[in-house]
This record gives sequence, C-alpha cells and structure tokens, in this order.
Amino acid sequence: KIRHVWAYVDAKNQIWSATIMGAIRINIDQYPEREPQFTFFKNDPSDKYSLSHSSIKCFHDDPFEPKKYIWIGTAGGGLNRMNKTSSKCVHYTTLNSDIPDDVVYQIQADAKGNLWLSTNNGLARFNIKTETFKNYTKEDGLQDLEFNTGSSLRISDGKMIFGGINGINIFNPDEDNMEGSTFIPPVRLTELKINNKKIQAYPVQDSLVLQLEQSIEYTKSIELNYKQNTIRLQFAALDFTHKNQNEYRYRLTEGSARKNSSNEEWVDLGTENKVQFTSLNPGEYLFEVIGSNQDQIWNETPSTLAIRIYPPWWKTSWAYFCYAILLLSILGWIYRSQLDKITKDRNAKKAFAEALIFAQEEERKRIARDLHDGVGQSLLLIKKQLDNSKSVTSENQEMIADTLEEVRSISRDLHPYQLDKFGLTNSIENILDKIRSTADIFISSEIDNIDNTIPAKSEIHLYRTIQEAFNNIVKHADASAAKVTIENKQKEVIITIQDNGRGFNHEVAVVKSKSLGLRTMYERISAIDGQLKIENGEPKGTKIKILVPKNQG
Repeated sequence: KIRHVWAYVDAKNQIWSATIMGAIRINIDQYPEREPQFTFFKNDPSDKYSLSHSSIKCFHDDPFEPKKYIWIGTAGGGLNRMNKTSSKCVHYTTLNSDIPDDVVYQIQADAKGNLWLSTNNGLARFNIKTETFKNYTKEDGLQDLEFNTGSSLRISDGKMIFGGINGINIFNPDEDNMEGSTFIPPVRLTELKINNKKIQAYPVQDSLVLQLEQSIEYTKSIELNYKQNTIRLQFAALDFTHKNQNEYRYRLTEGSARKNSSNEEWVDLGTENKVQFTSLNPGEYLFEVIGSNQDQIWNETPSTLAIRIYPPWWKTSWAYFCYAILLLSILGWIYRSQLDKITKDRNAKKAFAEALIFAQEEERKRIARDLHDGVGQSLLLIKKQLDNSKSVTSENQEMIADTLEEVRSISRDLHPYQLDKFGLTNSIENILDKIRSTADIFISSEIDNIDNTIPAKSEIHLYRTIQEAFNNIVKHADASAAKVTIENKQKEVIITIQDNGRGFNHEVAVVKSKSLGLRTMYERISAIDGQLKIENGEPKGTKIKILVPKNQG
C-alpha cells in the first residue's frame, strides 16, 4: 500500500522513510553483521504524544541536538519534534501556534539553527529556541503560496532553494532583509462612524450626526448625546510594506478607570483594523489603540480618543437630585400622615379615656351625693329619733352610728370632699393618715405644698393614682414600710412612692393582670400629660415615680 517513499539519513546513521501511512525508522548501525531494525510510527488518537498525522512529508535533524531530536513535516498535522529515544512528539499546528498551514512539504535549517518550512500557505521560519514563526507570503516575493513535496535544497554558499507550483525561490536566510523590518509604525485613527454614519470634518446637514472640527486623525475627544451610542473606529499602522500583516490591540476604559488605564488588559485584534462598540451607556470613556508592523515590532505609544456620552435629561445629576427631593418629600408626607394618624388615634384614645374617667368621677360624685344627702340624712334622722326613744338599747344605737359612719366613709371614698374643701396636699396627707390608722405599715412622708400648682381637672387623677398606689401596697406588697415624697419643682410636680415589699414585674402585670388598677393608673397620668414609671426598689420592693406638668404661666 506504500506508493511513495521519501528517505532521510539522520545523525545516528538511521534511515527515515516518509509514507502516507506513517514514518519508518530503519536502524542499519550494525549492518551487515546484523539485520536492519524497522520501527513504524503513526498517529494514535489515544496517545497525545504520537505523531499528529500519519501522512508524512519530510524529516530534518534538530540543528542543536541532532542525535536527540528529529523534526517531521506532515500532510495535515503541521510540524512535529520527535524524541529519538522515547518516540514522544511535540506538535506545532495552526491550532496552537502561528505556523501558516498544517501541510509541511520540506524542512531546511540555516546557519543560525532556524528551520525553514515550505507549506501550502507560504514559507515559514521557525525559531526553535523561542518557538516562534515568521511567515512569508507572495508580498515578500514568493512564487506562490503553495510549494511542492521534496522540492528544497540548501547549497554550499548558504542559500536555500524551494520549489513551488509557479517556479522556485532562491534566497540567503542570513541576509539582514530576511530578519524583517525594525520600523516602529505610528498608529492613527482613520475613520469614525456614529450609528453607522461616517463622520466628516466639515458641516453636515443631519443634526443628529456629530460634526468634527478637524480630521479624526487629529481629534482628541468627542462629545455625544445618549442616542449616539454605537461607535465604530477604524485605524492603521503606518507601515505599508505588508499592511495586511500589521496587527492591532485596543482597550476601552470607562469612568475613573481612565486615569489608570495602563492597568487594563489589551484586546488583541490580530490584523483586524477596526472595532465597533454598540449600546454604550452614558459616561466617559478612553479608547486606546496600538499597532505593529508585519514583524511584530509594536508601537507601545497608543493613539487615543476620549469619548463622552451625555445621559438623557431624566438621567442627569439634576434629575436624580430632583428625584431624591421628590422621594424624600413623598416619604416625609407619608411619615407625617402616619404620624398624624398615630397622633389622632392617640389623642382619640386619650380623649376617650379622659371622658370615661370623667364619667366615672361624675358617677362617683352622684353616688356619693346620694349616699350623703339621701341615705346618710335618713340614717341621721333615724339615729336622732332612736336617741330620743327610751325603748332603744345601747347596742342598737351603736349599730346605727356605725352604719352611718360607714355610709359617710363610702361617700368620701367615692368622691373625696377634702379635695374640694381642703385642697390636694391635705387630701393626700389624709390618705396617708387613714392608712397609718388602719394598716400595720410605717409610712414616712416629705410633702411640698402643691395646691393650685396643677390644673384643677388633673388633681382628681393624681389623687386617685396615689390612692391606688397605696391600696396596692396595703393589699399586695406585703410591705412593712413605705415612703412618699412630693417635690414642687419649677415646671413639674414629682411624686415618688417606694415600699420595701416583695416587688413585682410591672410590665407583665400591666399586660396580664386581670385587675384594672395598674392600667387605670397609667391612663389617668397619661390623661393629664404626665409620666408614670414603675421600677424595682432599692434594695427591694417597688418604686413608683410620677411626673405631672404644672400650670403654665
């Protein structure tokens, strides 16, 4: 099945044969004493170190290590370097290198150790040490891009000959002009398009298109509106020796990153000399482009264009400022509305509580009056009649007197007549005197005169609150002593009541207690715009502090 065989003798006196089925190595080192040793190599898809392709075109020893490596050209797998001992191959193809084509017809080495490859797409010089390719095309004077199998020669003066489909090329690889150009090409912007319309440096009729004051080559910045957000830029490296082989890189930095654009990565365009940006957001940008000649000599000084795209009016700083003011106004209005609603609800509850407490006090007054004027007077008349009767015993008279006094006591509890007759200070002292006489609790007091210091309607609420506080001490505190202080300050009256009892969790008591006592105390003090605080006493017991605002003026 082997139709064509190309033979090559390497530095170890081994014969290498190229076939379309693979490479054959023939070891004739000990011939004729020993039969030649044949080794066959081909591509094995399961072995990444095998030949990259089974169709072989040519061989050449490595110029630096000829006994260790051999270079193999293939008809579809590019260039291979094979280790003669391990038979492992390194591949150079169009997929992983700059080799111009994967068909390598012939290989020659120059005096500097570079490999010259004739391919199906021009001539290539391969630097073994840097693993880089320098490619030559028809623009460099090649007879054509396609060469022929087996058609190459290096002659005694160092010149190389490669044959192709349109003749032969003869050149000296050691001459300076083969090393390539050292010219550093300037890079210039050559064309600007906005929304697919070319921008000229003279007046235009379309008002939506930008007008340049000078050529884009000399323009350093442009300003656009938000609708002009599709930009196409064309540029050129000014080396026209092989202009189609010039390469380009660009970067576009936005916002504050423009000041440190050197930290941004370049985007490699290859030989493409234009770039387009679509749907750019409003903002500030810096476009930079650099270029090289055909020999990868780069101009590191970029050509730049500053671009500013203005936002629509509804996205400007002033617009956002207005939005913020409007939002704050709406939030403020919502907050004020909620606050007014809460205040109205609180005032309504307070008014309801005041009305309820007022109604209770009025009802207490009525009942007290009825007891005093009705039942009390009737009992008093009965007592006088019985006092004048000789048939009534002393026990009956005593019972009638006790009943009359009880009715009077109930009447006083329902509405303290002392409050109207003797004032708030004496009424509070009367509460203390009554407890001292009826309960086994030592009560000390330091009371300033607070008569006429708080509104008249507030006095009954304060009185009832103090009364309820001492009732709780007597009934629930299990205290042996209590102290009350009343301070007449400049703007408020401060009442402090403290006992040495067992104390209690007043927060839980207010929520869970079935008794209305504590709740009523809070409601009464709230109704007169005061404050009531209940704390744990020191070292034990309960401390109640009441602050009531005084009359203004």
